[in-house]
Amino acid sequence: MSGDGQLHANHRQRLKNRFLKEGLDHFEKHNVLELLLFFCIPRVDTNELAHRLLQRFGSITNVLTASREELCSVDGVGENTALFLRLLGELRVVMLNETAEERITLGDTARIEEYLVEIYTGLREETVFVLYFNAKEQLICAEKLFTGSVSSCVMRKRQIVEKGLSVGASFFILAHNHPNGIAAPSDEDMRVTRSMSHLFCELEMPLADHYIVGDGKACSLRAWRQDTQT
Repeated sequence: MSGDGQLHANHRQRLKNRFLKEGLDHFEKHNVLELLLFFCIPRVDTNELAHRLLQRFGSITNVLTASREELCSVDGVGENTALFLRLLGELRVVMLNETAEERITLGDTARIEEYLVEIYTGLREETVFVLYFNAKEQLICAEKLFTGSVSSCVMRKRQIVEKGLSVGASFFILAHNHPNGIAAPSDEDMRVTRSMSHLFCELEMPLADHYIVGDGKACSLRAWRQDTQT
C-alpha cells in the first residue's frame, strides 16, 4: 500500500473507532458524511466529497433526500454512491413507520402532524403519501404513493385499495406537500379531496382526512374546513 493509501486507511480506522467510542454526538456534519461514504467508496479520501455534498445541498438531510440526478451532478458521486445515499434517505421513512405504528391513532391530530412533518423533511418535490389505519384507528403504515401532483391521486385508486387490503386497512389519510409554499389547501387540493372522498366511500375504504405539509407545518383539511365554517 502506498503512503497516501496507508494514511487514508489509518484515518478511516480512527474515524470508525471514534464513532464506536462516542457515537455521532460530537461529529461535524462533514465527518458524518465522510464516515458514511467509507462504505460505498473504498480506499479513497472522502473528506473533500463530503464537503462538496454539504456545499451543494446544505445539510445531511438534504443530501439523503436528493434525487439520483442531483447527487450524480456532484463531482465524485457515481451511480453506486447515489444509490447508497438514496437508500439511507428512504430508510428514514421506514424507521419512522416502525416507531410510529403503536403510537399514532386517527384522532391524534397533533401526533399525525408531527409525524408528517418528519416524513416530509428535506423533500423538495411534491410527493404524495398514504397513511393506513386499522379498524381500531391505529396507524398500520405510511407508504409513498408517488412523486408528483396530488391531482394524479384519483388515477392511483387501484394501487391505494390493493395496498390497503394487503395490510388490513379500514381507513386512510392522504398527505402531500407544498415544497415552496405554506401548509394551506389550494382549490385543487379541495377538489381532489372531494373526488377521493366520494370515490373511496363507494369502495368501502373511507378517506379520513387529507393533510398538506409545508414550511415545517401540517394542515388537516377536515380541521381547516371546520374552522372556516365557524
